[in-house]
Amino acid sequence: MPGGRWSGGAPANVAVTVCRSRDGSARELLVRSATDWLRDEGRPFGQLLGLSLRDALDAAPAAGDDVIAAERQKYPQKFLICLNTAIKAAAPLVDLDLNLAGLVGTDAGKGLELHLSKLPFGSGRDGAHPMQEPVEEVLADKINADTLAELMNVDERRTHIDIATQLAAPQSVLAIKSLLAPIAADWGRQKGNGPVAMQQFWEHRRTRPLQRFIPVPQAHLRCLVRGWFTAGILGLLDTSADDGTILIARGGGRDPAGFPNPSLSPIRRADRLGPVLEALGLAYVEVAERQGLEPLQPYVALRNLGTSADGAILRYDTLNPRLARWIETGGPDPDALTDMNPPHLAQATSFDDRRSALIAALDGVASGYGDDYEALSDAWYRNYGRLSTAPLWTGLWPLIGEELQRLREAVK
Repeated sequence: MPGGRWSGGAPANVAVTVCRSRDGSARELLVRSATDWLRDEGRPFGQLLGLSLRDALDAAPAAGDDVIAAERQKYPQKFLICLNTAIKAAAPLVDLDLNLAGLVGTDAGKGLELHLSKLPFGSGRDGAHPMQEPVEEVLADKINADTLAELMNVDERRTHIDIATQLAAPQSVLAIKSLLAPIAADWGRQKGNGPVAMQQFWEHRRTRPLQRFIPVPQAHLRCLVRGWFTAGILGLLDTSADDGTILIARGGGRDPAGFPNPSLSPIRRADRLGPVLEALGLAYVEVAERQGLEPLQPYVALRNLGTSADGAILRYDTLNPRLARWIETGGPDPDALTDMNPPHLAQATSFDDRRSALIAALDGVASGYGDDYEALSDAWYRNYGRLSTAPLWTGLWPLIGEELQRLREAVK
């Protein structure tokens, strides 16, 4: 109301006049007027806001004579409380699972690294600042002494302190409980509610092509694809389980490992590779749910089968030892769960026959994928709506063809 008066604890009442411009921006005018009044250096608020941190936290009479002394005495303790609160608020918004961090080989025990701008509480010409020692005590267990000493200065213009924190060591996504635990809880609920609920859980969740969605480096993805075909050839995959679980042999006297079941997308006879690799993200979630790395074991087995003879992942110059052993000896893999695929491979009687038969089998698989992709492409061109029902493996083409060719070259 024009002419109204307000008292905010200041020595004098303040007259507030509400003005309204043609566009009706009374609020903006009021805010601007109030801000100008607060920063008026001739008033108590203006004197206080004009103080630097160094002056405001020094209760000596020389530092802001017009500010009430009793109030100034409270500032140091309030500042220390705010400093601790600000440091906590600056912490990364993640909650680490220390147990899983240890299992995946990352060091969560290092905690956080704290980064601060300069602290204007260093010793000046008048001696030590009264806040230097209390601030050093607060930060003693967060910053080493040498760094803390370098942060202290006598800047009389600084009005704020910047605080930033970061994890002191890189962390695997598997160890970030605050990221995976909510997804795991939601997936756990949906699994118990049937196929419709599971479909709704995953519907419209993936926007990237499958090749870019699978949460592994591209070189590792290629290794997994090679491992899939190697496992199939040697009979190390079992797809006959009544509940639909796909098993892979691990060797070493260990039981076969099962890929996530149910998977995010339906597994069909002509499209098993796509859903299995898509479900790697689900295996990450199950790691958080089960508090162990067991859900990743089938993918570890795939990776091991896709490596070169020297264990290399980034290249495939020589055949994987399991595949090379079959070509050399003709004996079935000791960990085989089923017959070789295709079955006629087991009938080859010599080294050259086995090598030729394997090359022909790889050519047949690559040709089948290529023909299917061409037919699907024609169907998509005629009806774009069919793109939404495309088999998942199409999101891995031509990578599949390239890795089949690498296997073929290594066999030769």
